[in-house]
Amino acid sequence: MKKRLLAFAFSASLLTLAISACSNQTKNPNDEEKTGTVKILPTEHATVTSSIQSGKVGDEGYLTITPENKNYRVMDVVQNDLFKLYEDETTKYRYPFTLKEGENTFTITMYYEEVITSDSDIIGPSNEEILPDGELSDELDPIPVPGEDKPTYENPLRIYFKDASWWNQGEAGVGVISYNENGEVISENDTLGDQMTHMSYNAVGGFNYFYIDIDGDNAESIQFIRTDGNCTSFWGAKTDILDVPEAPNDMYILTDVESWYGDTEPHIFAEATVGKYDPTNDPVIEDNGIYTLYFETKDWWDAISGEVYCYIWGENPKTSWPGEAMTKVSDTLYSIEFDTSLYMNCIFAKVNGSSATYQTADIKVPTTYGKDASIIARLNSDSKVDKDSVTWSAYEA
Repeated sequence: MKKRLLAFAFSASLLTLAISACSNQTKNPNDEEKTGTVKILPTEHATVTSSIQSGKVGDEGYLTITPENKNYRVMDVVQNDLFKLYEDETTKYRYPFTLKEGENTFTITMYYEEVITSDSDIIGPSNEEILPDGELSDELDPIPVPGEDKPTYENPLRIYFKDASWWNQGEAGVGVISYNENGEVISENDTLGDQMTHMSYNAVGGFNYFYIDIDGDNAESIQFIRTDGNCTSFWGAKTDILDVPEAPNDMYILTDVESWYGDTEPHIFAEATVGKYDPTNDPVIEDNGIYTLYFETKDWWDAISGEVYCYIWGENPKTSWPGEAMTKVSDTLYSIEFDTSLYMNCIFAKVNGSSATYQTADIKVPTTYGKDASIIARLNSDSKVDKDSVTWSAYEA
C-alpha cells in the first residue's frame, strides 16, 4: 500500500516528518488529476506501438516492438531519457511501463546482427538460430557444475523485496542500484537506482511487496534505497550492497529494526535476509465491521489554528491528503467512521484550507475490540513533547 504520504528530513539523531500530499501506493496525492501522454520517437528497423496513448499518472501500459526482420534486435528501450524498460518475461518484445506526468517520450535503439540458421539434427529446433560470434557445432554444451560456474539467468532476472512498517511509513518507495563485477553502477540512476514496481500491501503485517527485473547476466550485486514514491529523492535509509540472488523468485526481506542511514559517519545500513516470494501464508485482514474512531484533544492541541481532520489509509487512502473533517462531538471530542476491511492507519491533523498546520505521526488503528466497536484515541501528553503519541481504549459515552 504505502508509497508516499510524508516527506522526510534527517539529522544524526532526529527524524522530522512533514506531510506531503498522497493518493495511493503508486501515485502522488493529486495523481488522479495529473495526466500523461505517450510519444514514441521514430524508430528505424522496427514498428513500435503502445497499449495506451494517454491517461492518469501511474497508469500501466506496454510497448510492443516488431523488428522488420530477425536480424534486427532491441538494444535499449528508455522512457524520458532516464528509465530503462525491460522486456516482459512472458512476452517477447513487450516492454511494460508506468505513465509519468506530462509527455512520456520513449526511445528505442535497435542493432543489427546477422542470424545463421543451423541444419543440425542434434542442436534441434529450439536452438536452430545460432549467432555468428561462436562456432556452429553438433557437440552438446557441458552441464554446469554447481559452485564451479556462475549461474546464468534468463535476462532479465526478477527479484522481490518485502519492506517493513518503519521503512514504508510516509508511503516510501524502493529503488535498486545494480553493480557489475567491477563494482561499477549499471543502473540508469547511480544514486537512487531503478524504481521497483509496487505489488501489494498487507495492512495486518504492515509490509509491502515490490519487484524489479535486473540484468541477470551482468549484475553481481545490488543495493536497496528508500525513496519517495516516484524514486526521485533519497528518503534516509538504504541496505548495504548485497549479492545478486542465486535463483529467480528470490526475495530480500527487510528486518523490523529501524536503521536510518544518518547524515554523519558511521552510516547505518538496513539489514535484509534472503528468502522466497511466497505470499500464501501472509496474515489475513479481518473484517470487524465499521468502527467509530473518537479523538480526544488537549488544550495545547486546541490552541493550534485549524479544523480537526483525520486521514485514513490501508490498501488505498480513504481520501486525498489531508483527509476529511471529523465530526465535532464536544469542544474536545471528535469522531469519524473507519471501515476495518479497507483501512488500518490514520493521522489526526489540524488543517487550514488544504494544508495541515500540525499532525500526529502515522498511527495504526487497533481492530481487536470486536465487531462495529467504538474506540477512542487520547493524546498522551499535556504539551507538544511526545506530541505524536496516543493511547487507544474502548469508548464509553
